[in-house]
Amino acid sequence: MKGIDAGEYARELIKNATVAVKQEPKDFVNLKRVLSHAFMNTKAKGYSTASIVSLKKHVLHGVNVGDSGLMLFRNNRMLFRSPIQQQKFNTPYQLGNGLKTDSPDSAMEYQMKAEGRLMNVQECAKEIAQVARCLSICKLSGSPFEDACKKVGVNHKGGKIDDITVVVAHIII
Repeated sequence: MKGIDAGEYARELIKNATVAVKQEPKDFVNLKRVLSHAFMNTKAKGYSTASIVSLKKHVLHGVNVGDSGLMLFRNNRMLFRSPIQQQKFNTPYQLGNGLKTDSPDSAMEYQMKAEGRLMNVQECAKEIAQVARCLSICKLSGSPFEDACKKVGVNHKGGKIDDITVVVAHIII
């Protein structure tokens, strides 16, 4: 949206999600309810994709709307990647307060077993962010976005220049 700080909606959404988590029962956090609460209480102009995760008894639970998401790595292998939700090519589902918004009901839910491994989370996050940034601007190597473009007949080399946020958690069990 022209003239709107695109990050303001996302920051308010996650702030409201933090408030909602604190209102959940300690034994189980209903992430879809958290996302719905955050969505209903976010008044800033704009749109955002969203991904929220929680850990309970060695199980990682998550909800996701749009092309944000979660990847689970174990022993240097990607075991899980949350699917991308999009209306059409390059138009991800988004929560927002405008006319064309998706609802938290469209969020995909997933769960998987978590295991702990020793790692330096700061170095890992930094490395993932650097690789993601390089792939987003590099015109020489293939990228998931380039592959998606080919599938719809769009000639595009390299990645998709977009916001990049990386959160790495070291799960200790």
